Amino acid sequence: YIQPQDHEKLSQVELLVIDEAAAIPLPVVTSLLGPYMIFLSSTVNG
Repeated sequence: YIQPQDHEKLSQVELLVIDEAAAIPLPVVTSLLGPYMIFLSSTVNG
């Protein structure tokens, strides 16, 4: 687990899992995009 603001630690990741992605501001989520597979998880009804 890392905090979203620590995304510089993602240099050797193969899979990034973001749980409750809707709670993270979109600019932060887009800053996490990279050459690795990303799985976004979120809920619809709280």
